[in-house]
Amino acid sequence: PLINQLGTVPNPFSGTGGPTPLSVNGRLVPKVKMRPGEVQMWRIANTSWRNGVFFAGMLPDPPPPPTPPLPQIGWAPFQVKQIAQDGVQFSETNYDRTKDRPFLMAAGNRADILIKAPENQTGEPRTYTLKIRNAINQGVTQSNPLITLLVVEVESGPTVTGNQSEFIAGSNYPAFPPFLAD
Repeated sequence: PLINQLGTVPNPFSGTGGPTPLSVNGRLVPKVKMRPGEVQMWRIANTSWRNGVFFAGMLPDPPPPPTPPLPQIGWAPFQVKQIAQDGVQFSETNYDRTKDRPFLMAAGNRADILIKAPENQTGEPRTYTLKIRNAINQGVTQSNPLITLLVVEVESGPTVTGNQSEFIAGSNYPAFPPFLAD
């Protein structure tokens, strides 16, 4: 997905008019389809001219009713692992540490992630929203709301099996390039 900032407001998360929208591949809040249990690789490029984005996680759509204090956002029931940042492959240790963690992308950053859809027990398509927030102030407050970047629809049907349903195992993870060693 290619993220781009729409508008001319220097800080898209401030001002009286609400946040300046972010597009994904030129569309506002597009829908991505996944099969139950499927793993996809997303290469996310933040081409915004100024905006940093904090990827907070997924929420069911519609979300559960709000109850104070505001709920923590996470990736469950999805699973996520980041495999590279700005084209630099992570070492196996760092790859293992990124499991289901939120991540930050400054303007101009690129991140490669593996994302696994949950199983779909309902027999009906289920939708989830990918939530982001201002990278400068990572707290969730009235002045720094969560924003929906895109919608993921987990289709009905059998759970994917085989290579399309698994993360790269540590034993099969590519060797860390020697020229990147400290």
